[in-house]
Amino acid sequence: MAEAMTTESKKVFLYGKKQGQKYLTVHPLRLLAAVQNQAELWNQDLPDTRLTVQTAEEFPPPGQRLSDAGELIGLSTLERVMAGEMTLEPGQKIEDGQIVSKTDLELLKAGLLTQADFKQQRIRSFHEQYNAHIQAFVAAYPAQRREGWPTLVMEAQTWQDLLDSTSELDPEDRAAQINEAMSRFPQLTHEGSSSIAEISDLATRVLFKRSVYGAFSGLCNRALDQSVAGLQSVSEAQSIDLFYSACMAIELSLPALPEAQNG
Repeated sequence: MAEAMTTESKKVFLYGKKQGQKYLTVHPLRLLAAVQNQAELWNQDLPDTRLTVQTAEEFPPPGQRLSDAGELIGLSTLERVMAGEMTLEPGQKIEDGQIVSKTDLELLKAGLLTQADFKQQRIRSFHEQYNAHIQAFVAAYPAQRREGWPTLVMEAQTWQDLLDSTSELDPEDRAAQINEAMSRFPQLTHEGSSSIAEISDLATRVLFKRSVYGAFSGLCNRALDQSVAGLQSVSEAQSIDLFYSACMAIELSLPALPEAQNG
């Protein structure tokens, strides 16, 4: 029964190009053989003719259309949306034939993004830039060195304090006291040597690097704080265009990465 109803609902579609022009006619299913014969004759006898017979319940098939050349082609994204075959999300639009996300300005104007949320979004992007910049500085050092860095810095500072506290001693007494204390500096003695001079040189370089990082991170922190404060101060009681322009005018300007230090 269902199969019979489906057959009855089908029609015969003759489509294509006839003498250079788009062609489409619809016929009852009972005329299928006659339409096929007619299409065969026209395809043989008429110039610039290419006709096709298709039986279906509807034509063109979903997702397709008949082009000016008489060919079935897929619908564009815009055509599928207009035909109701595809639905855009509230935050989407069609651009250059593709579904893309609306810009922040478009979302603001559509009420899909609040001004407060847009500020927080910008602040998150500043923090991401900040973290990436700090990581770029840290990445210049081997992973093993980065993992042991806090201990190395602590030992370097303790070593420097030891040198300062024994500076007034007799040279022999000073050397004996320092040699006796060397077991307290496993990281320095591992990376340097058993030589007091070489360990002292390594400690000096470690403390210098710490000061470079401290200065660099301090400048980064100050730049981040200033950008966030500037963004938070932008008034939300103005037009969307002015608000957006004011927020976008505030950028995070981070200092250049220091040159890598040897050792």
